[in-house]
Amino acid sequence: MDNQGKVLRVKKKVKPSSSCRSAELLGNQKSVFPTQIQKTLASSVDDNTIEDSADANLCVVFRKLNKKDPITKKKALEELIAVVNRADVEELIQILPLWSKIYKNLAFDPAHNVRDSTQVLHKMLALKCKRNVAPYLKHLVPVWLFSHFDNYTPAAITARSSFYDIFDIKFNGVLEVCLYCQLQILEQVYEYLSKPVMNLTCKGIDDSLDRGKLYASLEVLSFFTEHTKTSSLSPQSHVILRSILELKHYWNLGAQASKQVRTAWFKGINNLVQNESTSGIILDYKWKIIEVSFNGIDENETILSTAIWDLILQLQLKYNDWYNHVDLETIKIKLKCLFQSNFFNNFQVICPKMLTFYSSLMTAYFSESDWHMILEEYLTDLKSVFCCETLNSKVYDYKAIFNAYFDCWRFILNKYSDGNTKQNPTYLLELVHTTIIDPIKWLISANKKEASKIYFDATIQMILEWKNNMRVGRKEMFYKQLLKNFWESIFDLLTKQMHDTERLPDEVIELIKCLVLLNRGIVVGNSVSNQPCDITDSANEERMKQIVLQFSRCCLNKIADGKSQNCIKHIHSYMDIFAEPGFYKTMTNHSDLKLSIKIFVDLTSSLAKEFYFDMTEIIFKLLHFVNHDEEYEFIKTNLFSVQPLDMQILILENLLSNALISGKQKKILLSGPEATIFIRNITKQSLLKGSITTSAWFERLFVQDEDGNFFVEEATVDALLNDLCEPLQKETIGELNDLCGTVLSQVLPFIFNQKKLFHKTKAKMISTIFQVLMANITNNFLTECTFLKLSSCWTNVLSNENISTEETTLYCTNLVKHMLENKTLTIPMVRKCADVIMRYIMGAVKNSSKTEFGSTELNNLIVSFLSSSDLSPLLEQLYEYCLVLEVISGMVSTKKQFNYKYLLDYELDTIFQRSLLNLFIIKQLNDSDELNALKDSLSTNELNIFNSNICIELQKCMAVLSAGESVLKIKEKEHIFIKVWVKELLQQINYIMCKDCLLIKVLEEKLLQTAKSPHISHCRCLPLLVNLPRYNKYEENATIIFTEETLTYFLNEDALTAAVYFLQYELPTLSQRTITVQKMFQCAMSPSVLIKSAALRYFVIHFFKCYEVTTGDRNIETELLNLFRGISKELHAGNRMLYDVCIRECEFDIVVELVEYMRLLTAMLKNMPWSNPFKVWDDITKGEWGWVSTMLQSIEMFTKPTVALFVVNVCRMFTTFMEFINAEKKISSTSLITETIDEWESVYSQKTYLKIFQTVFALLQFQEKAAVEYFSLLFKDIQQAVMHLDFNVVYNFCKSSSCITPENVFVLLMKNFSNSNITVQRTCFYVLNELTHLYVVDDTDNLTKINSTPQLNVKCKHHIQLFEDFLMAYDPFIEQHVSQFSFKISEIDEFEIIDSQKALGYLFMWDCILDACVKSPLFVRSIYTSWLYERRFFEKFLHFLIRVMPKEVLKNHDTKFITTDIFKCVTWTEINDENLTSERYACHLYTKVLKKLPAVVRKWWNVSPSRQKAFVDKLTTNFVSPLISDEELKSIALNKDHHENMQVTVHLSTREVLAVYFIDEVRTELTLNLPSNYPLGPVRVDCSKNIGGRVSSRSIGMQLALFLTHQNGTILDGLERWKSGLDRKFEGVEECYVCYTIVHHDTCQLPKLTCKTCKKKFHGSCLRTYAQRPTLLYALLHEAFMLRRFHIAYAPCAALHSSTCVRHQSVQISPAAPNTRP
Repeated sequence: MDNQGKVLRVKKKVKPSSSCRSAELLGNQKSVFPTQIQKTLASSVDDNTIEDSADANLCVVFRKLNKKDPITKKKALEELIAVVNRADVEELIQILPLWSKIYKNLAFDPAHNVRDSTQVLHKMLALKCKRNVAPYLKHLVPVWLFSHFDNYTPAAITARSSFYDIFDIKFNGVLEVCLYCQLQILEQVYEYLSKPVMNLTCKGIDDSLDRGKLYASLEVLSFFTEHTKTSSLSPQSHVILRSILELKHYWNLGAQASKQVRTAWFKGINNLVQNESTSGIILDYKWKIIEVSFNGIDENETILSTAIWDLILQLQLKYNDWYNHVDLETIKIKLKCLFQSNFFNNFQVICPKMLTFYSSLMTAYFSESDWHMILEEYLTDLKSVFCCETLNSKVYDYKAIFNAYFDCWRFILNKYSDGNTKQNPTYLLELVHTTIIDPIKWLISANKKEASKIYFDATIQMILEWKNNMRVGRKEMFYKQLLKNFWESIFDLLTKQMHDTERLPDEVIELIKCLVLLNRGIVVGNSVSNQPCDITDSANEERMKQIVLQFSRCCLNKIADGKSQNCIKHIHSYMDIFAEPGFYKTMTNHSDLKLSIKIFVDLTSSLAKEFYFDMTEIIFKLLHFVNHDEEYEFIKTNLFSVQPLDMQILILENLLSNALISGKQKKILLSGPEATIFIRNITKQSLLKGSITTSAWFERLFVQDEDGNFFVEEATVDALLNDLCEPLQKETIGELNDLCGTVLSQVLPFIFNQKKLFHKTKAKMISTIFQVLMANITNNFLTECTFLKLSSCWTNVLSNENISTEETTLYCTNLVKHMLENKTLTIPMVRKCADVIMRYIMGAVKNSSKTEFGSTELNNLIVSFLSSSDLSPLLEQLYEYCLVLEVISGMVSTKKQFNYKYLLDYELDTIFQRSLLNLFIIKQLNDSDELNALKDSLSTNELNIFNSNICIELQKCMAVLSAGESVLKIKEKEHIFIKVWVKELLQQINYIMCKDCLLIKVLEEKLLQTAKSPHISHCRCLPLLVNLPRYNKYEENATIIFTEETLTYFLNEDALTAAVYFLQYELPTLSQRTITVQKMFQCAMSPSVLIKSAALRYFVIHFFKCYEVTTGDRNIETELLNLFRGISKELHAGNRMLYDVCIRECEFDIVVELVEYMRLLTAMLKNMPWSNPFKVWDDITKGEWGWVSTMLQSIEMFTKPTVALFVVNVCRMFTTFMEFINAEKKISSTSLITETIDEWESVYSQKTYLKIFQTVFALLQFQEKAAVEYFSLLFKDIQQAVMHLDFNVVYNFCKSSSCITPENVFVLLMKNFSNSNITVQRTCFYVLNELTHLYVVDDTDNLTKINSTPQLNVKCKHHIQLFEDFLMAYDPFIEQHVSQFSFKISEIDEFEIIDSQKALGYLFMWDCILDACVKSPLFVRSIYTSWLYERRFFEKFLHFLIRVMPKEVLKNHDTKFITTDIFKCVTWTEINDENLTSERYACHLYTKVLKKLPAVVRKWWNVSPSRQKAFVDKLTTNFVSPLISDEELKSIALNKDHHENMQVTVHLSTREVLAVYFIDEVRTELTLNLPSNYPLGPVRVDCSKNIGGRVSSRSIGMQLALFLTHQNGTILDGLERWKSGLDRKFEGVEECYVCYTIVHHDTCQLPKLTCKTCKKKFHGSCLRTYAQRPTLLYALLHEAFMLRRFHIAYAPCAALHSSTCVRHQSVQISPAAPNTRP
């Protein structure tokens, strides 16, 4: 059943598909292709067919094709494609019967991807089966042909390609298959054409399925008839064709359907008309065809128009009576419309057919006497087409028009020549003028160059045909008359054009050229003599020459008057036509040719640039006719004085390339002073102009004569090269540099090819270009392309001749040294420098290798470029600097004395740049095949010299690398910039070391020999030898094997010092216990205490790990301790005071031995504490106490390296000892260790703490004596010692000291808060933070005494007041940055950069202030915060905090897109990190101040301006409030079970706290709700059930709300205050009648002061607040007693003793306390 057009039933918006993806893949467009979309496969495919055809898997696949879902079909087709791709032909033949039945349904499927896959599968089947498809062609071919016109292009292309692959059109394969399946094809066409088509005239047909049916059917019919038009069809086919033509709506398709359908219709009809076998069928419908065809004459669509005109011409050819049913006037109207519409731009389609069409019209409608009328009308109409301003067609369109136009003219002339007309020749002469001359005139005036050129060529071609016809005797007089008329008309036209003084069109020049060539017979396609043919041609030539002369003179006058400079091009064109001296002499009205040339030379000053070339060509063409002597003199006197630069260049190019002057005369001319000045002037001007396009003439400048020499002299060449190099040496960026570089790369080969000349110039250019190339590496003033050109040219010329000399090499090496010292290079720059140097070396060696001096030259060059002797002081300074860092940091021990001297950044840059440059050069020397070939030819001695020179520098590079690695390990942040250099150096050295060559073997021997020297820097390089090729096979064990071999080598050589030095650098890279015990003990057999101690220390570090001791280690421990005792005895021998030495007076060797002994004790303490005997612990405790004292005594000399080394190691040992003690206190320990700890704490600890603190105090005072870097290096270990001090001991000492008082300590610490040394700054912050609670304790004691004393006038200076001077000192800095931010988003991007170090100092100071407030009791905290707030310090601090926050936070303050992690609290580890930023610390402090002092922030926020208030509110809500609220609520939840008589419940999601107080049977409830902006917003307090009724409930809730709002306490503090008040109330304590609370909110005291009159109790703080304000006190008491308590009856009592309550107290009240009354 056909369900076509039926709408699928779906529910609401559900897509009509059986899967979620099928609707997406169906496509949006309707299939405009005849389909059987709803027919199922069941009618053609049954189970038996499938089972008979294929195996079980294919049965499943074919059943899937029966589904409606396009996804299922597509997957099934893909499976079939895979099956067909791998199946044999025999297997596929079984599928063909079934495929022939289902192919039609799948090819017409509505889903385009199904149709595409169907065609792919069909193509594969057809190509594989080939002839086996023949039995099924009648089923397949009709559908196959219809698929050619599928609206889905990929499917159509696949169908066409498969069809033509099977049926080759060359062998009539298409014809044969069409004839074989003709009935099936035509039946299929008829089936779809016979269906009724509604609304054919409606435009909507184009978008319906009917259009698809019609179009495909008509295309298939056209295809079929086209390929069978030469064959006879069967009678049955004739019947079907007749049935198609009898269809009523078929004829409407040619007139009213879409253009696509009409095109297919006309093509089909045309094929039927041409087929002789269908003539009888077509004859019955001849008039319908003619009517439809002629109605389409004025069709505007190109393809449709082509089909219509092809059919019209075919009809006129086939039917002689075609005109009987066609109206001529109707045709004329349509043709008129066609001409007026410019053929709808279908010139190439229609124009070639017009003459045939008009000739048929002439035959049909006109007689012999009036035939010319229709042709004349045709010419007139066609002329109106191209003589139209609006026509802007392509060249091929003009060709089509003009071919049709002149074909008509030829037709007229042929018809007249044949004698078949009675027309008067006068008519033709008039026609020549109107149809040939007039269009020429119009085209010239219209300035249509392309059209004019084509028209002139066509005209000349036709005139040439006239001349040929005249010569052969055809109508000789007639053609002669025509030619005469043509020439007279042309001359008249040119004469009129000459008088047009306004302009001279280019078309006139083109016309004259064409006419002269016509007259001379030089026409394309014709081989006629260049001489005039007859007298008439000669006369025409002469007359043409006179016209040209008049034109030339007219042009010269216009140029001289400045009216039209374009005329110079016309003159140039005329000279190409008439190349005769006589013509040139008469051109300027002068008989002398030199005067004519002089006129042109004088005109150059007034010409525009675009006419210089034409003028130069004219001048040199004229000079060609002057003799050589006159020519030489004319050039020297006239041409060398021409001023315009471009004109000068053109003249010089012509002089060099033109053959006017030759030989010695040309050389004399170009070598003269006039030419030299002229050439240099050109060079300078062209370089200033900076155009690369003008550089070509430089190559011509070096043209050679017959002897191979230049025409210009050597001085000129040298001057030109100087001019070219001058801009490059300035190193400025611009196009001029690229121009000079390009020109140099072009001209240098010419100069260097002169082997015997220009020696000085060549040497100078080698040095100069080397300088340019090196300078470009840093300044990059040349483009990459220019740089490559110049460097390649330089390399080539350098290798062509041995030019490099000692002076040149010295100049180049000095240049490299200067660049490395004064330029900051990158790694790519250094690599480029090495490449340039290597090019120089290779060029020099390539030439010298041919001589006996090759090896000497090579060694000299290597020494010159690789030698770093000029850097020896810097290298020694680097080694010394590295050694100081290593020794002080504890990395190594050494006997060598050292002095600290800081290396500047530029000095380090110089060292590393030079080292890397040398490595790059050595690498290229080692990899160069040419040098390797040269080395093979060297003798043993020469080769040893070569390797020795390279090894010396390579060893220096390795020393620099190892020193750089050590510096980075210790001070990476300060020297982070050298990290890239070290990485690249390591990479290059590893590459060089991996080469198995003689050079590396020599290097290894030298390194091992030099390592035996006392200098430790040589041992620093040894670990790099692990990259030697012989260790590669060991892979990850290579380091162990290398260490064992090297250590064995030193031990065998009895070089124990070198062995220990080597272990210092190598052991940190090894895992524990990889070196044998025997070798380690062997190293400790040195007679030197230093070496022995160092060896034991490294043994302890390498072999032992704390608390990990095995049974087998006891013997090793015993041996180790025996050696330790020996060292200890040696140090105690000779009356040496081991624990009480004077470091300042000791020699270096004694100090380093003592320091190494300390390091050994530290290592034993850290790595093997449980194995240490009493002697070791005794040395540690006594030594620490004694050495600390010595350290304090010598601290003033800390700039001395020995003192610094001693101080650092004492602090390091103290830190290790304290860490050990702290760890041991947490675990069970041995009795020996416990006794040692007890002894330490009871005897030595306090004194040691004080000595270390005094040492630190002294160091901070003396720090200006040393450099910042040196002091920072020293202070790092001191900081760790400070962090283990007991500051209670320190503070008590300061209180009792007269020199180091708490105030002095505070001032010194605060001064160092702004220290640029980060370690010092953070240490001082840590110390002050630790001392803060001790300062607060003193303040609390003092203020408590004041509160309890009866004296009213006592004042106390508290701790916070000590910050005042420092806070005020920061005011300008704070104001500078705070003033930039008024809380507008637009201001954020314009912030000035804040000094992070200074900002951190200010923030650290406030951190200490906040800690003091937090650690103080409530009444002290109130005093602190009030003092800070009244002086506006808090306001500035909070504003600055927000200003310092990151810009991203400030810009997004009202969103939650940024994480809140930046506002989390920081730890001490983060504070001590050098990467801590002021932005991060500001966010931390804002969270801290909100959490610890919320009342202060809330008060500041409430009085802020509206914009600031809104900004802070959003910032707090989004970032800080969630952190603080969660922390507060979690703290309450953790402590909820710690309160007696109170139960607390926390609801985190709603931010709610429920508290219930109960005692006996009494119960009260309290609910707290936190706002979203807590703690800025007030906490809502709700007392639902309370003791004492409604008034008491309000009072209790108000008290708690006031506390949470105005006091700097947490919610937990408020709950505890609430509980405490209720506890006191039930205990019978009266409340204060001033503040109505029992526990005072500031002092946390009970009411103790009693009025002697009324016996009521008051808080002392409340009475002092109002002591000097009795009126306010009276009002307060009056309000309380009258309104709240005792009504009006008690008012007299309150009034009577409102003042006596105060007068009876003996306390003088200080007005400093704020008004805290709610």
